[in-house]
Amino acid sequence: MRSTSSSRQGISTRLERSSRTHQPRPALETVLRDMQRSMERLTDMVAAIHAELRQMQQERSRSVPATPPHTQQERASRTQQPRSMEQSRRSPQTRTHVPGYDPEAAAVRIGTLRSEGLSLTQIAERLNQEGVPTRRGLPWKKALVGWFLKHHEQ
Repeated sequence: MRSTSSSRQGISTRLERSSRTHQPRPALETVLRDMQRSMERLTDMVAAIHAELRQMQQERSRSVPATPPHTQQERASRTQQPRSMEQSRRSPQTRTHVPGYDPEAAAVRIGTLRSEGLSLTQIAERLNQEGVPTRRGLPWKKALVGWFLKHHEQ
């Protein structure tokens, strides 16, 4: 980084060089006037773009048919009462259970294997080897063993 005294010398050197070439420097008023004209042109261009966008949006809204107002009956059908327990997807009547599934026995077995120092993956493998069923009859996985440990604490 240059020091301020060396940068001042650089500016004065440049000024001297420009005066040696005998090119007249534009007056500050001229530069400001040119900048103002440029800004006015830019403002006009932005206004034209906005007008064109507004026109495109109006044309698009004319081409899309208006949606009919919703009737009371349609609104009522969308806001139905919640399902009863018999209709619920999570109700105990609709859950599938594999014959021989006993969550308490599985929880005890998982707790026993965990107390022996086995990892969750090893417990899942052992339960699959022993043929202990899951609720849906799927193989035991690490996540399910962890869930059982968390929710069936003894």
